[in-house]
Parts: sequence; structure tokens; C-alpha cells
Amino acid sequence: MNPPTSSPTTVVNFPSSLRKRKNSTDHTNSASGTSGTKKSRTQYADRRRKAKRPSDYHLTKDEVPKEAESTKAALELHIRALWGLPDQASVPPVVTDQDKARFVRRFSSESEVRSSVNSALDENTAYIAEAGRLAGALKDSPSPGSTIAKNIERITGPALKFALKTVASFGLLRWAPDVLGGDADSMYNLLHEYIALTTFQQAATAHAYAHMGLIVPLTDDFVLMRKLYRSFVFSYMHRIAKAEAKKPGSAKAAKQMIGVYKRRDALAKGRIDVLKAYGFNKQVLALASETEAHSDDDLPEGTEESAEAVYQIAEKEGRSEKVKKFFRMADEQRRRMAMRRNRHCRQERRRAEPATPRPSTLTVLPREVPLDWFEPAYFNDLSVRERAAYTAEGIYIALPLEKHCATWADCEKWKNLPRKEFMEKYEMEQLEQYEEESEEESSESEMEED
Repeated sequence: MNPPTSSPTTVVNFPSSLRKRKNSTDHTNSASGTSGTKKSRTQYADRRRKAKRPSDYHLTKDEVPKEAESTKAALELHIRALWGLPDQASVPPVVTDQDKARFVRRFSSESEVRSSVNSALDENTAYIAEAGRLAGALKDSPSPGSTIAKNIERITGPALKFALKTVASFGLLRWAPDVLGGDADSMYNLLHEYIALTTFQQAATAHAYAHMGLIVPLTDDFVLMRKLYRSFVFSYMHRIAKAEAKKPGSAKAAKQMIGVYKRRDALAKGRIDVLKAYGFNKQVLALASETEAHSDDDLPEGTEESAEAVYQIAEKEGRSEKVKKFFRMADEQRRRMAMRRNRHCRQERRRAEPATPRPSTLTVLPREVPLDWFEPAYFNDLSVRERAAYTAEGIYIALPLEKHCATWADCEKWKNLPRKEFMEKYEMEQLEQYEEESEEESSESEMEED
């Protein structure tokens, strides 16, 4: 994969009025000795080049061609494998001036870097031997539950060894671009870029990433590959490295939170699915439809992820005890449904409330839920404006009192009642527990908004 060649120089004929003004400006600059010299032009070009920010490299989802999504994922995996970063908590190593110095002296242009990468494997045999060990160590790295680590294991051995040997052939003990240095076009970073893109192209051609469904011809598109590479390395990984440098441990904490959010999303979806499967009405579905309506969970400090591990449930602020018990009952029904479909189905993680309640760090409340999602005392303590937001589209209750939904069989008795009958039988006695805003409070709230 070679970069596009430069296009021929185009001569532009300026109108005489603009040409005269341009000449006048040039004359003034020459007289002052500021910007007409080669040195000043070089300084200006350097300033423009150095001004590029990480956000300038970032590609949004819409900027990545649909057909290139799997190739993008494969390239990012290849980069992580070169870097030796087997999971989302892994942080790019810090690069020192000493690491970069010899490569600044060694190369003077991008074309030199490119040609060197294409003919590099004949040197540094001592490092190449070490590269074989690194490839094996990376595949054996302990990252339980990491999708990244599992995908790295699926890269064919020769392809990974070849990539790491190419790194070693330049006398590099490791592949480590300088993501915090701010210059993607430095000789040091260009070397790493060409190593990554060249070895990725060769690995793709050898079907090392066939399991990811990448489109091999796309790896010949240098412009696209460079954009994908720089977006990942100098935007995404830059952000991780910068956060870690500012606050050590932030990458690990971020990975844990990603897991927390994913588990909560899956929990919400599972509950909605079982409530729909049993034909509950839309009011009950509204209790569970927002992810924020559900509790999160995490492993106790120092506990490794495993089939035997028990996740501690965090206490969901504001949610009523009645709704909590109803959700847990729905979870049990979901597990039974799964067993009936397939007795060899994957075992769900075990969840339990800790002996000492642990408040959730996810404090955002659901926006559109029936009133009985809330514990009455909690709802009544909300501000007038907050309470009004939950009653603006109508006031209703989804579940009867706890004694009427203590078992799944109890729920069968009321879940399909006509709305009017449900209101008369179960709703009115509960609505009295929730305080609505008075006309006076409503007027004061409107005055504050004005």
C-alpha cells in the first residue's frame, strides 16, 4: 500500500488588481524582513502543522464507509496486537525523547520511512528472536472476559509473528507510537504508522482476519487506512493515554464502568422481553422500558470474573420496594423461559444484594415512568418542577399494592384487566400516597421560569 503521488503544480493567473496588491504586500514583507524569507515560511508551516489537535483526526461513525466497518475493527485489533494491549483497560506506554531520538536522525522524509519498512527484515536478528516470544506471550496474556484478547488469540500465529518481527527489525523493543507528542507526522510516528499499515495489509492478504469479515481490497486504499489509523491512535487512544497520565487507574475504572452499563442494558432488555412474552399491559412495560429504571451491579473489590462469582447489586435510588421485588420475580421467570428453550443455555451471572446496601453511582432517574416506580416518600420529596414532569402526560399506577403482586400467579389475576376496572380496584388507593403539585406551587414554578 503506497500513498498517492502528488498532483502536478497548477499555475493560477490572478487578476491585475489582486496581483498588484499581492506584489505590494510581498514588497512590504521583504522590506521588513519578516515573512518573505524561507525561514519565516518554514516557521509558519511548522506552526500550522503543530496546531493539529486530536479531534482533527477523529472520524465520526458517519464518516466511516459502511463497507469499511469490519476492516476498521480488524485494523484496530491489529494495532492493539502490535501495541500489546489485550483489553480496554490497557494503556499505551509512555514514549520518551530517548526512544524517538535515533529515528529522528535516521529518517529525513516520509518516503525514506516507507521504503525502509518495505525492506526491513534483514537486520536486528536479536530483536526478531524476542518478537517470537512476545507474540506467544500476547496470545497467552491473562485478560478474562476480554473480547479483544479472544480476537487476538484468533489471529493466525505467522501473521502476528511477522508483524512483531517487522517492529523488531528496526531495532524497536516494542511498537509504541508517541500518542501524547502531538505530531502524527514526526519521523518516529510515521515509522510506526507504516509498520502498522504494511503489516496489516500483508496479514489481511494472508486471511489472518478472515474471521472478522474484512474486505481485503480496502487495505490498498492508503488514504482510508491512514484516516482510520490516525483516528484510532491519535484520537481514541490519545484520549485514554491522556486521562491515564492525568489520573492513574482511570482506564481500568472506565473499563469497569463500560461493563456496568452493558450489564444494566442487558438486564433491562431481558426484563422487557419477559414482560412482553407474558402479555403485560403497556403501563407495566413502562416501568421497565428505560435503562435508568434498573439497578446496576459489580463484583466486590478484588474478585475475579468467573462462573462462580457473585455480582453485588447496587441500591437504585428512589425506586419502590414493590417494583424492585416485581423485577426480581420477572428475572426468575426469564431464567425459567431460557431453560425451557435450551437446557444448555449459557448460565447468567449471579446477582445478590450485599449485607450492607451499596448506593449506585448511577444516579440518573428514568424520565417517563408510572408514579409507583417511586417510593412515595421519595417522590413527595422531589421539587415541584420534578414532580410536575412525571405527571404532565397523565397520572397512573402500573402495579397493584405489593400484596397483590407477591407471586407470578397473583399477577395473572390483574395483568389483563381493562384499564377502568384496574383503576377502580387497585389504583385510587395508591394515588393518595403521592403528592401532586398544588395550583399555588404550579403558579410559583411558572413565575420562576419566567
